[in-house]
Amino acid sequence: MSRGLRSISAAVAVMLAWHAALFAAGEEFNGWQSNLIAASVPLAIVVTRGWWREAAVAPLAPQRSWWVLLPVLALTSVYVVDPLAGSAAAWRETAALVVCVGLSEELYARGVMQYLLEPLGRARAVAWTGVLFGLGHALSGVWFGHPLDDTLVQVIETMAFGACFAALRFEIRTLWPLVCLHALDDLFQLRSVGALAFGAQVAITVLFAVYAWWLVRRRNARLDDAMRGAPV
Repeated sequence: MSRGLRSISAAVAVMLAWHAALFAAGEEFNGWQSNLIAASVPLAIVVTRGWWREAAVAPLAPQRSWWVLLPVLALTSVYVVDPLAGSAAAWRETAALVVCVGLSEELYARGVMQYLLEPLGRARAVAWTGVLFGLGHALSGVWFGHPLDDTLVQVIETMAFGACFAALRFEIRTLWPLVCLHALDDLFQLRSVGALAFGAQVAITVLFAVYAWWLVRRRNARLDDAMRGAPV
């Protein structure tokens, strides 16, 4: 088996194990509890392998490159075009859910899974992280009996979202800002009283994908410049 195929197979195994834990926990526990239980799968891998930095779990000091988070924050803020609503209890419940979802999904996808895909090269790792993240949502859609058209739309959206966050992870080298952005995105969507127009959702998805591509191209250009400037 080639090195690339081994990387993809290992990443798929992590994705399937995370979802298996999520689905099994969902039979007995609520949403935030199920996500914390599922988070134990990638966390166990990080602890046993010692991949604290490799999986971007170790916190790092802020860098100048953290400005790359601002466009994603702007896209996330689009969801507040419609008012946010809910009782204090509803906000607490939603906040607990989205924090646990953000932590669990970033830990398995942009943490362990992306690290396993890095031997493919930066561009392919970003693309495969997005694809597998989206396909994971297809599994969730089937398991929870969501309508096929809604599931298909979510898969495409989460592929772009996942690729963008993968590119961001390469830039900032730590998961924690991505956990916060992920949770904020889910919070705004869940507590918004309306839904964005389909055209706006398509535009956001395209922008996520384009931004991921731009970040990868920007990084590759910097690496090329560094190589040209290296002494012979």
